[in-house]
Amino acid sequence: MKKTCESEKKRLDKLRTIADTIPVVKKKNRETKENQVRPSYSIPNAERSGVRTPWGASQGQRHVAEGIDFFYTAGHGGYKISKARFNQMPEAFRKAIVFGNNVGWYEEDCDWSIVFLAFPTEFLNYYGQDAELFQKMNKSALRCLKQYHPEVYKLWMGVE
Repeated sequence: MKKTCESEKKRLDKLRTIADTIPVVKKKNRETKENQVRPSYSIPNAERSGVRTPWGASQGQRHVAEGIDFFYTAGHGGYKISKARFNQMPEAFRKAIVFGNNVGWYEEDCDWSIVFLAFPTEFLNYYGQDAELFQKMNKSALRCLKQYHPEVYKLWMGVE
């Protein structure tokens, strides 16, 4: 089992905590005529989607930028980039072997850093120009890239 980058894990835990605080919706059960509580599993600023991902059916997505979306499932998730975005990536990142060798899909624990580092301006805009948050994410992305994709890290950083 792959290790998770601590800062990314904290970010995902925070998102899950936010999702847990969303008020439940009361629905009337037609068969028993009783009120039934159904939790909402959506994350703020996310859209529902039925897209098939390498981790199963997507329960929703967050749009980061044109051709960059984050999809989440019941137990996992990751980024999906378009073919055009893939072709815009620096060569070092296009050579990365990612989760299940699924070109264009980047797993949330170990591969997310490739997308983040390949498209820094898009993520800075996504985070609302929050320079402090962006710098923390950038530092975390470099650590993850070094740990899970050392060959790509060396090419990207120009390290022998």
